[in-house]
Amino acid sequence: MRPLQAARDPERDSAGGFTLIEVLIAVAILGSALFILLEAHYMALRANTELRDEVMLRNLTAQAMGIAETEVCAGTFSDSQEFGKRYPDFKYSFDAQAVGEEYPALYEVLVIVEGPNVKREVRSFMLTRDEAAFLPEGMSPEDAAANASGTGGLTRSGTE
Repeated sequence: MRPLQAARDPERDSAGGFTLIEVLIAVAILGSALFILLEAHYMALRANTELRDEVMLRNLTAQAMGIAETEVCAGTFSDSQEFGKRYPDFKYSFDAQAVGEEYPALYEVLVIVEGPNVKREVRSFMLTRDEAAFLPEGMSPEDAAANASGTGGLTRSGTE
C-alpha cells in the first residue's frame, strides 16, 4: 500500500506567494494611509496649540478687565502693568474716560492686552457708584451706556 500524498498542482507551485507588483501596491496603499493619519495628527496638534493660546489670551483679558474695573472704582483711571513671572511676555494697560456730565459715574474703559504677536482690545462701560443715585429716574445702566455710546445697548467688543 502506498502512503497518501497530496496531489500537487503544478500551477500552484509556481504561484506560491505574492508578486512584486502586489507587494509594491500594498506598501503604497499603507504609505498613503499613514501619511493621511500623520497629517490629521499634525492638524490636531496645531489646533490644540492655537486653542490653548486663545484661552490663555481670553483669561488674561478677563483678568486685566477685572483689575481695570477695580482700579477705576478706586480712582485710578489709567495704568499699565505686566502680568508677572508666569506670563513675562504679556502686559496690559487700561484707560477710563468719563462719558459725560449727564452721567458722572459712567466710564468707558478701554483695556489692551499685548503679547508676542498678539494684541487684544476690549471696551466696556462701567458705573463706579450706586447706580440709582446717579442715573435719571427710571433709567437702567444699560440705557445710560446706550445713550452715551449711541449703540443701543451695553457694548463689549474685542479685536485682535
